[in-house]
Amino acid sequence: MTEERCVKFLDPIQDAAFNDAIIYEEYKGNFSQTKKRATAAVRQLPGEDVTRLAAQAAYIEGVISLLGGEPAKAMEYLEKCYNSSEADSDLLLRALAHNILAEMWRFNLFPDRAGANGVEIAARWDGNTFWNKYQPLQEEFFRKAASAKADYTLLAHLLTGLQSQRSVIQSMDYRSEMFCRQILDSFLQSIATIQSDLKYYHAPSGWNGYALWACADLCKRARRMEMGQDFLNQALAVYSENDDAAGQALCHMTWGDWRCAPFSSPLVWNFSVQEGNSFGSDLAWTTEAAEFNLDGADVPAALQDYQRAEIFFKQAQAPRGLAQLYLRYGYLAMIQNDFVQAKGHIQQAIQYALDTGDGFAYYLALAHQLLARVGTGTFSDLQPLAEETGVWGAGAGSYSYALGLGLFIGRAGRHWLIRRGDAERSLACYRLAESLYKSLGATFNAIKSVVDQGAVYQTIGDRKTALTLYEQSLDMLTLVISQSTALAGSLSPTFIMLANQVYQLYLQELEADGMERCARRLSDQKVLSATEGVEKIALFTMIKTTVEQAQVLVPFYRGKHARDNGDLSQADRFFNQALMATNDLEENKSWLQAVVYGQMRQYDSARQAFQHYMELGGVDAGSMGQLAAVLKSAGGEGGEQEARQQYRRTLEQALSFHVRIKAYDSAKEFLDQLDKIAGPDWQCAGERPWLDLSDCGELYEGLKDYSTALEYYDKAITALEERRHLLSRDELKTALAADQGAQYLYFQAARAACRAAEKNGGMAKNDDAFVEKAFNYAERAKARALLDLMAANAVFRGRFAAENPALKRWRELNAQINAWRGLSALERGKSNADAEQIDHISRQIAAGSDELERIEAELIHSVPGFYQTVRTQAPILSRQDVQRRLARGSLLIKYYFLQDDFLAWAIPSSGDPVSHHSLQDEKAINRMIAAFHRSCRNPRSD
Repeated sequence: MTEERCVKFLDPIQDAAFNDAIIYEEYKGNFSQTKKRATAAVRQLPGEDVTRLAAQAAYIEGVISLLGGEPAKAMEYLEKCYNSSEADSDLLLRALAHNILAEMWRFNLFPDRAGANGVEIAARWDGNTFWNKYQPLQEEFFRKAASAKADYTLLAHLLTGLQSQRSVIQSMDYRSEMFCRQILDSFLQSIATIQSDLKYYHAPSGWNGYALWACADLCKRARRMEMGQDFLNQALAVYSENDDAAGQALCHMTWGDWRCAPFSSPLVWNFSVQEGNSFGSDLAWTTEAAEFNLDGADVPAALQDYQRAEIFFKQAQAPRGLAQLYLRYGYLAMIQNDFVQAKGHIQQAIQYALDTGDGFAYYLALAHQLLARVGTGTFSDLQPLAEETGVWGAGAGSYSYALGLGLFIGRAGRHWLIRRGDAERSLACYRLAESLYKSLGATFNAIKSVVDQGAVYQTIGDRKTALTLYEQSLDMLTLVISQSTALAGSLSPTFIMLANQVYQLYLQELEADGMERCARRLSDQKVLSATEGVEKIALFTMIKTTVEQAQVLVPFYRGKHARDNGDLSQADRFFNQALMATNDLEENKSWLQAVVYGQMRQYDSARQAFQHYMELGGVDAGSMGQLAAVLKSAGGEGGEQEARQQYRRTLEQALSFHVRIKAYDSAKEFLDQLDKIAGPDWQCAGERPWLDLSDCGELYEGLKDYSTALEYYDKAITALEERRHLLSRDELKTALAADQGAQYLYFQAARAACRAAEKNGGMAKNDDAFVEKAFNYAERAKARALLDLMAANAVFRGRFAAENPALKRWRELNAQINAWRGLSALERGKSNADAEQIDHISRQIAAGSDELERIEAELIHSVPGFYQTVRTQAPILSRQDVQRRLARGSLLIKYYFLQDDFLAWAIPSSGDPVSHHSLQDEKAINRMIAAFHRSCRNPRSD
């Protein structure tokens, strides 16, 4: 076969593969068929002709691999082509242009077709030097080429540049509107220049349609919808003039996208696909509030656009376009919560992608299918599919595209948590993302997915599992930092911040072993010399402060634990160890000495240490007060306000501390100062007013002013009940009132009432109003715990057989509100808590609570038994009511204890009830109860 004949034999294949389907997003061509034709053609060539045409054959294989979703494999073929001495100048230029595009698609392409970013990508690819290595070859090949200059302009200028332009525009939400307009205008001008060049190089006129479509796409991403519509109309006109049915279908499909996914794209379910700066996949609250927002969406109109596009794609015989449409049909079903129908549409898309050899479409559809199956509650057998995507990205496919699919799945996990309150589906998504990342080799992102799982468990109040996952993340980070110099600089600050966050969680749990592990992790971590300026100082200060604090607090809490277990000698050893450790501190020395002395019940020494702490500046002391000092020195209203706030925080801390050490006279002096500078109702202005109110109640209780104490306790209980809808389950269980739990408020009130009764004539005086109040407080505490448990079970388990839509929505709202409360607590617990995000979550809780109230009002009338099952308030029986309900001859004994106080009531079926208040060792009682339970579980054989 002659060379001329060989060329003519291959040219039609090349034309079919490239001149028709050279632009991926027009969804033309069938890569499977093209590959079969090319392979058959090459096989029919004599051996000597194959050698002569090796460069052209490599080019064909390379482009088919690229468009078919194997850019890494494509680069091998294309480099072989443009390094060949037998290739002509036009082929060299085309091969180089496709190779540039292949490298971009390998490392700089996300599923929303924008450019990519991420720590793992940066460790593998330097986008800043990307163009430099191709520059000499570009100049040489372009100068010698004849007919390939239009191809090169399209590939290396328009298609390659478009990805970066898209990512730049999508990252501009926080910039000024004028700046965004300037950037968009510059991008549009660059495309206009490319259009002129294409016309100059006699490119096919249909390519101008795509250039106009690209302008429309940029406008939409920049939220310039009217301008985008103008460009899209122009693109449709060009495609229509060229009788390009696939191009017309693309325009109609794009209109549908804009109507049903106003934030981003149906390809990524209207989510934001990007790697955030936090430990997990959460993004800025402004982004999370905007994504998946369907306000203004017109789903019926979008469906009509898609159906119109389907007619044109079928007319063009473009099955790749049909694959894209069925993904969108699946998206429409998803947003209407019909995941079964979504699965069917997505499966059709998968089949079209497989039939046409479109790897990008296949793996995107696979991600959609995973999420649809999660939506149906089918979690089994999904992990291998996620791993398949990672293997593809790490091998012949696109690393960044696979990473982006992991981010997409992670965003779906976040969606289930923050918008639907569904922890189970959220965890399923995060686990799939983790599997994908691990098979991809993106260890950092796998770690973030583990942190995501921990955050879900922390949100729903399971701190034990959350801490286990956080520790696992720290172990993984330690290994990566030690093994990868490319990632160490990026991950070291993340490690330090996460380790410190985990330390704070262990501190809240009073778990000394966990605190010690985190402190050891931090002390072993070096702040890299590459980290400079404020960030280095902040990280160094964080490590130093936490490690020094742990030297005191670890033995301190071990001492508390030993004392709770009755080992007083061991407790004294630990407390003395903690006290000695304070001598080595540079900061907060006096404060921690005061805390240790207070726990040792050496109250005079505690008061002296705290006085020294106050003399050093209180909360202004040490490096943590430096920022406040700078603000004060700056003067002006802001500086004065900060000075007042710091002084008030010092007084609040002093009040609380002196109440704890039972120095009530001193505490009263601080309370008077607070009343003077902040007003008599200053306690009600804080985030958790019941804490300050309960301190005031305990103060007056210590001063034996029981009536005033009860007034404060009542205010504290009211404040807690009013705001409990903003609190997570975890917060309702622990760390509310004086760090003792929500019921501590009720117990304080009951104890104060008992003391008032004793002062009024003794507990034996059973008709005393204070005795009745004490009993009522105790009953309310137990009722509150039981009602909360019943309400939670009603939400998640249910008891109504015929569940109507309102009841289903009621369950969803409860789940969402519970998740939002957990998210709010999670954010408030961070050292760098975002006040705006907390406010945003609070508004969601308020809106959800309003809707919940309306639905409950409806359900009370429509569902029998609903109110009795889910109400969180109930009337409390008096002692007399309890007595009347007892069987003849029976005796009810109720007891209630906390710390050193023991309250009990003996209520017979007839006769006078007996009340009792005494000082007992709470820990001793708990140990006796535990021993009794053990004996019940393991009775003696005799």
